[in-house]
Amino acid sequence: MKNILMALVMCLSINIAQAQNSVKSTVIDKGSKAPISGVTVKVLNTSVTGQTGASGTLQLTNIPNGTFELQFS
Repeated sequence: MKNILMALVMCLSINIAQAQNSVKSTVIDKGSKAPISGVTVKVLNTSVTGQTGASGTLQLTNIPNGTFELQFS
């Protein structure tokens, strides 16, 4: 991806229900504050991945319990 000069603004919502966790986020450009579509987000050390839609939003589901890092590309 281009030289990343964007803020990855995360509106995180961790929902714990029956050991299923999820993350909701929005990725926006640092300068223009416009949503960025097509960003791939991966929960490291798992098989959970997703991609932002036209509005820059994303929801990842079925995340195991624990502490994880997110990778944006």
